[in-house]
Amino acid sequence: VDYYQMGLITDVDQRQNIYLIKTDPSKGLDVRVALPSTTTSSSWRRQTLSVMAADMNTSSKPVYAMINGDFWNTTPPIHPRGPVHCAGKVFSSVWDYNPEQSQQGLSFVGVLENGKMMIAPRSEYSEMKSGLKECSGAGFILLEDGEFPGSNYTSRDPRTAIGYTSDNIIWMLTVDGRHGTKGMTYEEMASVFQGLGCMSAANLDGGGSAQMLVRNPHTKKCTICNWPSDPTEGKGGQERAVINGWAIVKK
Repeated sequence: VDYYQMGLITDVDQRQNIYLIKTDPSKGLDVRVALPSTTTSSSWRRQTLSVMAADMNTSSKPVYAMINGDFWNTTPPIHPRGPVHCAGKVFSSVWDYNPEQSQQGLSFVGVLENGKMMIAPRSEYSEMKSGLKECSGAGFILLEDGEFPGSNYTSRDPRTAIGYTSDNIIWMLTVDGRHGTKGMTYEEMASVFQGLGCMSAANLDGGGSAQMLVRNPHTKKCTICNWPSDPTEGKGGQERAVINGWAIVKK
């Protein structure tokens, strides 16, 4: 597992603070969906990445990194916008697409039994769900066969996204925003994934949810490495509880 921090100047002289995780699952690693410890198939909860990592972590299977995952319906009772599979168990196979939240519930990220990651539009989930060991919903697909599909949605926000190369090298990306920087557009994130050699990538939840956690190899402690945008008033830096995440753990 490799961790990178990068300062980047993008369009119209926008400075970006970008955080990247690179992992090769063939090197004894699993990429898994992380869930709050109290989540069940009928009762959804939120937790911070720090708490989820602490709950998942064991001496034999440590957590090396984690990012936030899917969008969720914030009106109680809360629930994720897309399906959830974790360690082979299907917690949910339904979608909650809301036209008023048109950038959510568009796609899914999955890991097959052989450890291969895949990203596909919502319309393909029913056909593929039986083969998905891990799965979460996602938003806009940033890369299809290595190409940005184009989008009229040009806002800048703190964001988290995930992508993979043709040889299943997985990249996780988080970018800060709203406190000194404005965040990235879909096209800018797609360009970063192209530069990393990815063939497919998808946007995950962003805003105050955009968070990345990494394990310090010396202290063995897991901490948030980016600067979350919550609270909007003030300087930010506060963890937000999320409905699920993507974690890298020892196999």
